[in-house]
Amino acid sequence: MGERKRKVLKALVTEQGLADVQTARILQLTQPHRRGYCRDCGEKIAAARMDINPDALRCLSCQVAYEQPEAIA
Repeated sequence: MGERKRKVLKALVTEQGLADVQTARILQLTQPHRRGYCRDCGEKIAAARMDINPDALRCLSCQVAYEQPEAIA
């Protein structure tokens, strides 16, 4: 995503009065995934998980929450 798109998105979010945390989350979701780091929480994905699944997008905890949202409720 280009810098212009990020600025427009941030302006829209700010205009709607959303918290900075939500803005950061939206910006994080619109940026390309960083290999080896969880898409949801941003923490480093365990090496053992990356060995088994090199294309993993989430750490184990976030993957379970993603697949079974009712499990965290």
